[in-house]
Parts: sequence; C-alpha cells; structure tokens
Amino acid sequence: MTRRGTPRAGLLIAVLAAACAVGACATSSAARGQTALRQGDFASAAWDFEDALAEQPDRLDILIGLGIARYKLGAFADARDALEAAIARAPRDLHARLYLALTELQDGTIARAVEHLRAFRAGRLDPRVAALIDRSLPLLESPQATADVRRLVAATLEDEVSLARELQQARLTPPPVAPFPLFYDCVPVRRGRLVCF
Repeated sequence: MTRRGTPRAGLLIAVLAAACAVGACATSSAARGQTALRQGDFASAAWDFEDALAEQPDRLDILIGLGIARYKLGAFADARDALEAAIARAPRDLHARLYLALTELQDGTIARAVEHLRAFRAGRLDPRVAALIDRSLPLLESPQATADVRRLVAATLEDEVSLARELQQARLTPPPVAPFPLFYDCVPVRRGRLVCF
C-alpha cells in the first residue's frame, strides 16, 4: 500500500538535500568553528576548523582559528604548525603573529616569542597593548623569566588585546535607538506647562 503525497515528500527531501549540499541550510564548518571558539568550546572549534581546512585549504581565517583553538587546548606544537603556516601566507597578520608569540611563550621558546612579539609590536596597536608589550619584553629577556612569569605575561597580553578589540568594536557600533525621544532642556511656558527640546 502506497501513501498519497510520497512523490512530493521525496521531491522536497531531494530539494533540501541539494540545498544542504551547496550550504544553504547548514552553517559551514568554518562558521561553526568560529562560534565554538567564541563560546570557549575549543575542542569542537579545532575539529570544525580541521574539517573546514580540508574543504577550503586556502582560507587564512580558518588556519588562524585552528591555531588559536589548538593554543587554547594546550597543543602548542600543533598550534605552532597552523600559525606558522598562516604567517607564511600573510606575514603581517597581527592576529596570527600574536598567537604564535603566545604559543612560543607558553612552550618556553623565549627568543622566538620575543621575535614574534616585536613583529606584533611593529603593527598598529592600541596604545595600552603597545605599552604592555614594551614593559613585558625586558622582563621576558631577563634571566628571571620563569615559566610562571611567561604564563602570566601570555595571559595578560591575550586579555589586553581582547579587551582592546572589544572596546574598538563598541566604539564602532552605533548606540541603540531609544524607544522614545530624550528631552534635554525644558522651559516653563504659560500656565505652568513645560516645553522640552
């Protein structure tokens, strides 16, 4: 016994499957990776970025996202591989340069970390980030740069860069529209009424 409407259902499924194949109904692996990275799910982000990189090996943002996700997971050798590949493609990319410097700091390769921090510092930075790097470099080059100091500098730099980025985003985002007009000046007029401008 056959159901009525089965050909239509089959056609609908075929259309939906074709749409998904071209990316119309599901988010891409790269978008899922970016979302997972923002939400702090670094393992999922790494998997999604790896899938996305297999699909689109030329995308720099995917390579950098993979490097950052691996850095956050503490897989410093894998993070270094992804970030060095990103810098080989775009030597002036500050995001990749920063996370490669942080990876080297966490991994204890001070000379390379300082080299990447200097390259990052040469870019156009928020003044507070630049000042923090200027204060951190002599400390990192001193013999007192223990593993705890390196971890503290890496965490502080990452936080300061993130804060500067959020502040810049807030400056560029227009303020929300008030649901009613705001009045700033009120003047009394006849019979005790107020007129506000």
